[in-house]
Amino acid sequence: MKHFLKPSFFIVGAAKAGTTSVADYLSQHPQIYMCPVKEPHFFARDIRLNELRPLLKKRLRQTDPDAVIQSEGKIKLHRAFITEPTQYQKLFSFADKELIAGEASPSYLYSEVAAREIHSYNPDAKIIILLREPVSRAFSHYLMDLRLGYTNGSFEEALAEDADAATNSWGSRSHYRELGLYSAQVKRYMDVLPKNQILILLYDELQADTAAAVQKILRFLQVESDVTALDLSAKNTAVVSRFNLGLQSALAEKIKIKLNPLLGDSLLKKKLKKLFYKKPSQAQPATGTEKMLKEYFSKDIQQLEQLTGINLQTWK
Repeated sequence: MKHFLKPSFFIVGAAKAGTTSVADYLSQHPQIYMCPVKEPHFFARDIRLNELRPLLKKRLRQTDPDAVIQSEGKIKLHRAFITEPTQYQKLFSFADKELIAGEASPSYLYSEVAAREIHSYNPDAKIIILLREPVSRAFSHYLMDLRLGYTNGSFEEALAEDADAATNSWGSRSHYRELGLYSAQVKRYMDVLPKNQILILLYDELQADTAAAVQKILRFLQVESDVTALDLSAKNTAVVSRFNLGLQSALAEKIKIKLNPLLGDSLLKKKLKKLFYKKPSQAQPATGTEKMLKEYFSKDIQQLEQLTGINLQTWK
């Protein structure tokens, strides 16, 4: 019998650090119920919806969280901005035999209020924080923006444009630099939750040995840690459109927004993605840009090491 299962764990980010992959892996586990809206952003209550970038607003108008609820979770959405508590609760009302429930919203790490809001909602909540070396995170974010049509220039042009933006709310711009300043973001969770309720996992770990990283997460969540039955292939990897910018935006609209809920993780979806998208020709930032960003992030990396006790020498 379907029933409400209060979310007890949250994958809070960082963006482009593997949150989509981890959410997918956990959704396959028989003891875990993942929210059918992968990113509900419910606890990031400092998001100003009126400031969302126009193209994102347009995409959101074509999504319908109520359709997810009416389908009892069979229809999936990648993102919605859920603000009503009743609607949020309904997203977790279709659990069957699962033991725990969770969701993954990368805005929760950047948000200044989400940590407190989650603690208020569930003081026993477990937090999974995925962190990626901040320069590669920013560049991966840029490649995603190219695919979605949010930018069409070079990485350097996108950085400059983002820095000049007048808004600061999540979704209003890309925050290429700010999202990689992890120390203050992680500290917000450490200030409100005990250490044993927070798991910090590096993207490097996830890439180097996905099975071991997922087992680590499952042990943290105190569920069966056998991963042999899970498909641990990477999700949401960096690709760019094979076509010009005009077609790029239309493709993103029709495939990601309209077809995603229908295709799920099917073979047809994978074939369509391969037809319309390709791997980026540039795999990393230009040397000068990379050096500049390394210097920008260096102090924060040191602070993050001191805060967490994690050796981040490879990031330096």
